[in-house]
Amino acid sequence: MKKETIKLIVLLTTISLLGLIFTQLFWIKNAIDQSENQFDHRISMALSKVLDDMVELNELNRLQKRQYISESCGNDLVTVIHYLDTSLVDSLLKAKFEFYCLDSIFDFGII
Repeated sequence: MKKETIKLIVLLTTISLLGLIFTQLFWIKNAIDQSENQFDHRISMALSKVLDDMVELNELNRLQKRQYISESCGNDLVTVIHYLDTSLVDSLLKAKFEFYCLDSIFDFGII
């Protein structure tokens, strides 16, 4: 074979390999981005469900307290101070994270 033919074959092979490498890097980047988006979506869904559960539990507590207050105090105006049970929040987060296959270690803060 001629020297120029060999150089051309090496050049075309190098270009082909670079094209394959860039294609693979593109697909790997897309897979990582999609995985991160799915993770973010599962986190959002889990937090949304925890919020729904907290609202539902708060409504049940409020109805029970209203019934208790109306039975014990009659028509008097009574203010009930609600507080957030952090152990309840933690257990709800753990349950929802497990449901959505999120086995990440987490911390939460209440502001």
